[in-house]
Amino acid sequence: MTKKNKVIYVANIEYDKFSGIYKKIESHALVLSRIFGECVILCKKKEQIVFIVFKNGLFDKLNELKIEFSIGKLNKLANQLVDDGESRLLYYRHTLRPSYRQLLLFRSAKKKDMKIIYEIPTYPFFKEQLSVAKRPYLTFFKLVLEIMFFPYLFKKSTIIPILLSNSKKKILKKMYPITNGVNPENYHERIVSFKEKKEINFIGVGTLYGYHGFDRLIRAISNENMLGNGKRYFFHIVGDGPEIEKLKKLVKSLNMQSLVLFHGRLSGENLDQVFDKSDIGVSALALYERSADIDTTLKLIDYLCRGFPSISSDEEGLSKTIDSIFTVSNDDIGINLNNIEAWYSELSKRKLQKNQKKFLVEFSWENILERILNKIGEI
Repeated sequence: MTKKNKVIYVANIEYDKFSGIYKKIESHALVLSRIFGECVILCKKKEQIVFIVFKNGLFDKLNELKIEFSIGKLNKLANQLVDDGESRLLYYRHTLRPSYRQLLLFRSAKKKDMKIIYEIPTYPFFKEQLSVAKRPYLTFFKLVLEIMFFPYLFKKSTIIPILLSNSKKKILKKMYPITNGVNPENYHERIVSFKEKKEINFIGVGTLYGYHGFDRLIRAISNENMLGNGKRYFFHIVGDGPEIEKLKKLVKSLNMQSLVLFHGRLSGENLDQVFDKSDIGVSALALYERSADIDTTLKLIDYLCRGFPSISSDEEGLSKTIDSIFTVSNDDIGINLNNIEAWYSELSKRKLQKNQKKFLVEFSWENILERILNKIGEI
């Protein structure tokens, strides 16, 4: 009997080469296809369902199915792949849209003796979903359904990797805390320079929501600029998201267009060029807005793996053991740039370069996924 070697990967995300979330899913698929032979991602592209096939660690093909996207249809198609009997693993990324067809999919996968990895990208996620919801009542209804469906999904799941965002939250038996990760092939060694200069350049990258708290840093730069102490601070914002227009209005109202620069969405060499003139990465500065005290954002891991020090409102996560993360208060109190500058001036150039190499191994998706698979006896 031929050994099953296919992984089915279901994700309610947009196929978008610029998106950090898509890059994460693609990195997963590259690793899983290298381990098992083949990984098929089911996701969406411009409101249509697509299959993205990876074989032996390489992209193979993208099939556009001409089927209008819905969570129900996505789960139905995944179920059809399960029924062909060729798959050994179902990797299901929490969709935030509970569906009866997801229950059927998990049941079918268990009947085929497949292992089920049910990833929850942020746990707990209720406060976060309500804080960013455009239609709070509809979101609340979905969360009620989530509570109703979860016991069954929990029972059928083999393991539930979670990115734990609140240190006070109880972890259930099948849950397995992980961090975000990267594909090390996309990084190069950073040449760190701490030459004496009269300016510090911050960089913040991503799809921005309120809990990223970039307005706190903008106001801090504005206040410091008014004091006129001779040091200039610049803030490079790369990306988009619901908060971008609010941030632009704030910058205009404070007359800071020359100090806060919006670069839009960038990737590859264009993104690297902005990093090359930057000093400190900016992660989530208002985690309290989603009842979190652990920074689970991909951007924080990205900064570490690029060899950059960073600032965050993380209180109980990586900042407790990594000294190249500066913790600002997890509230709406003003940020003291002098404290950040003092911390930055004491960082060791050699240690930053050494740590970058360590982080590229520790936070590689290959390392993280292999630990998950080892936990369930798949490698």
